[in-house]
Amino acid sequence: MDMKKLSVKNGFTLVELLVAATLIMSVFGSILALVNYSIYAMSFIRNNLVASFLAQEGIELVIKKRGENWIAGENFNLGLDPGIYEADYVDGLEKLPDLSEQRSLNFDENFGYQYGSGQVTDFMRLISVSEVSIDHLKISSVVSWKSRNKDFSIVVEDHLYNWFGVESE
Repeated sequence: MDMKKLSVKNGFTLVELLVAATLIMSVFGSILALVNYSIYAMSFIRNNLVASFLAQEGIELVIKKRGENWIAGENFNLGLDPGIYEADYVDGLEKLPDLSEQRSLNFDENFGYQYGSGQVTDFMRLISVSEVSIDHLKISSVVSWKSRNKDFSIVVEDHLYNWFGVESE
């Protein structure tokens, strides 16, 4: 037997182990960063979708008030004086005398998003009513929330008209 062939060493050197460990750590680190970003992105998308629906709901609550006025035979803008409002389906529209009194919406399994009961959320909704003309209101519904110390908001705007033409007597 040839002695040179027997002296061949099997196994890894310390440098090879360090290179392999570095590659494995970089792969796992990249995967962890991707998972972390995906979780944040899902949270952002969820909050954005909920805020969009809450902003649209704010507009619909004002439209509901206009419809109730027409059914009662009143002016379309009765109770919709220019100003800032909070609104939900439980309590209806409530004019805020001061913006410092703005509250977060609560979520309850039975009543949805409202101001009464349930778990406090990060979402706040303000509805702005301004009069463009005697038969024209501009409505803006702004939903804001905070996520990871960043402020976000969504604005939905609509224009309501007295197209039904009901005049109070």
